Amino acid sequence: MTGVRSVAAVIAFTLVLGACQLPRGGADAGPDPQERLQQRLDAVQQDLAGLDSRLSEIREERQAETTGIRESLEALTVEVEELRQQVREQRGQLEVTQHDLERLKERQRRLYEDLDVRLRALEKGEAAPSRAEAGGDRTGPPSGETGGADEADDSTESEPAGPEEAYQAAFSRIENNEYEAAAEAFRSFLEDYPDSDLASNALYWLGESHYVMRDFERALGEFNKVLQNHPDSGKAAAALLKIGYSFYELGEYKSAREALNRVGDRFPDTSEARLAKKRLERMDEEGN
Repeated sequence: MTGVRSVAAVIAFTLVLGACQLPRGGADAGPDPQERLQQRLDAVQQDLAGLDSRLSEIREERQAETTGIRESLEALTVEVEELRQQVREQRGQLEVTQHDLERLKERQRRLYEDLDVRLRALEKGEAAPSRAEAGGDRTGPPSGETGGADEADDSTESEPAGPEEAYQAAFSRIENNEYEAAAEAFRSFLEDYPDSDLASNALYWLGESHYVMRDFERALGEFNKVLQNHPDSGKAAAALLKIGYSFYELGEYKSAREALNRVGDRFPDTSEARLAKKRLERMDEEGN
């Protein structure tokens, strides 16, 4: 704006000099030089006024655009944060759903195996064996099955009822989503029956209880015990998978990748290996 006024001043000064050099004449000499100079100055001032008005309009337009962009960015930031919160909530719900699905699949597998053993025994004309004799995984009892008369009849030949009943009581806490009580029950089981053939499963479900309660440090400790004390257990693959999951939740992504890759290397063609692969793919998408 200062530059425009400077140009106008130079133009006015030039006009004044030109007017001073005009010859003085009579009536036919035309308009008075001062009048012509005044007319030119008036025209310049009108042009300057137009420029001032246009500059004000441009400033207002830019200010309105800037305000609109700022408001849009603020609204977008709020929406992004809401979406992130929803993703975190959905991720937690998905973990619980996957956990429940794994339990259902495992229970179904154990039920089929137990039923198959019993049917074979009946075909041979033998008494149906108890679940302990059938050699099932015994991760937990199928719903409604607590042993029954068969186990009572064979009590003299099978494992004492103490560890089995204690394990089933602890597992029922898992089924009822009473994870704190389940953790205490499995801990007591391991103290009372450290050499039981159910110890590896009890360790795993103790870790699982802590994992669901989001106590990932303690969950890691129990899952590692499964691998250290029972490396050939049927729960070794699941424990290694949950070690990777726990490191992921703690933000220790390098350790999480190492554990998840070990699942695929050590237990290929298993459901745990497929879950580990999916989690690694998610980490790639997240840039972790």
